[in-house]
Amino acid sequence: MSALNNIHLFKCYNVNVIFCPESYSIIKTNELTYKLIADYLKGFNIKELSNKYSINSYDTNLLIDKIKIFIDNSINKYDEIYPEKLENSYLTKLVLNISGVCNLRCLYCYANGGSYSNNSGLMSKEKAIQALKAFYRHYKYIKTILFFGGEPFLNAGVLKECCDFIYRSFENREINKMPEFAVVTNCTILNDEIIDLIKRYNVRICVSIDGFENIHNKLRVYKNGKGTYSTVINNIKILKDNIPNELISNKVTYTNIHKTLGISIRDIMSFMKYDVGISQGTIVPVAFNKIFSLDSDIEFYREYIDAIFQDFGTGILNLEDPIVYLIDCLSKRISCEYILPNG
Repeated sequence: MSALNNIHLFKCYNVNVIFCPESYSIIKTNELTYKLIADYLKGFNIKELSNKYSINSYDTNLLIDKIKIFIDNSINKYDEIYPEKLENSYLTKLVLNISGVCNLRCLYCYANGGSYSNNSGLMSKEKAIQALKAFYRHYKYIKTILFFGGEPFLNAGVLKECCDFIYRSFENREINKMPEFAVVTNCTILNDEIIDLIKRYNVRICVSIDGFENIHNKLRVYKNGKGTYSTVINNIKILKDNIPNELISNKVTYTNIHKTLGISIRDIMSFMKYDVGISQGTIVPVAFNKIFSLDSDIEFYREYIDAIFQDFGTGILNLEDPIVYLIDCLSKRISCEYILPNG
């Protein structure tokens, strides 16, 4: 069976992409080829494709064969260059997007409600395990596996299956070191099963929260427009009752609405530390959104760094703050592995 059956099709900024996970090969293609291959993978035969796209059968078959040959050759070439894992090869972070859907409709969302402009839905258990196996074929060690979305806890069953698979692989000595597990979540979905999963596998939790109630409820809302602040704060309290504080971090997206309301970066740092009780995390400027973007990202980072230096020794700033870590790495001339503790 050709590796064509395992490829992924997706669109990114109006570019049609064919991706082969076994060789990391990427093909940029036109709209016709993209649609034709998509239908072929759905089970259309050559005659059906030829009729649908008004292309003669010979050319249709030739196009599919060319894609198959390219994919198969890319895998063979990869295996020749990398016949086995390098002794010290490792991956700092593997981001596994297990959910292409989200239960929120944040106003500045760059992912179009988690779908990234594709009808991706939820990743299946089979696809998730296949992805993990593919990366472990090429790396002896993965430091962090980060589950992303959409909202990852909408696919908590597959998240659990992934963690189970890694644990079994470690127990069977198929991998020689356990990775850390992490999740970026909107923290609106939490139940006993998810709490058990987090505790069992020491999953790091990064909560998306945008500061005070008034600003958070303007930006991070359910599909019906209702704010999510009270749910998020309540679930953070439940998390803190069940797992160590060092496993919880936050990510704040800073927008021009914060500026308009007079909410400074230092205000948010103090709020997260003393009111919410999360001492590690990061604040980032909104991305890919002209409506909510700041006048200057450079000005944002100046203010962020100024706030950090002003707050040394005050107790507001945690030394695991990512900007502090970055400055420390730069001053020591060492490389940074990741920014957030959750990967």
